[in-house]
Amino acid sequence: MLVDYTNTGICSLIPKSVYATFGFPGNPGDVMSLDETKEFSDVAKEACGKAIYETLESKYGEIFLKDTKFLLSDSPTIADFRFAPMLNFIKVATKLPDRIVEYEKAMNELPGYTEACAGVVEFASPSWKK
Repeated sequence: MLVDYTNTGICSLIPKSVYATFGFPGNPGDVMSLDETKEFSDVAKEACGKAIYETLESKYGEIFLKDTKFLLSDSPTIADFRFAPMLNFIKVATKLPDRIVEYEKAMNELPGYTEACAGVVEFASPSWKK
């Protein structure tokens, strides 16, 4: 359930809020991919970043991580390994809520996790929101 929620709730917002920053092409029909609407790309990017923040805070922070160290569990599951690496791109779109910062720290304490994400961190971190 958590993997599906991540795929449909957060993943759909990442291209709109992050890809333009990296110079990646937009999906067909997206504001940034149409000449007629490119001027609205920054507005769309900010709106998606705000929506991601609200989802991180209200769903992940207040429900999925409310009483557990990891997503609905005190041990990491496949849902954590699906969601947590995306935080490296999400930080380009928005700052992370405090509870998600704690969660990310817990994930980075897992053996091999930080090393596995090193390439993405190197690529994305210069664009993270501070």
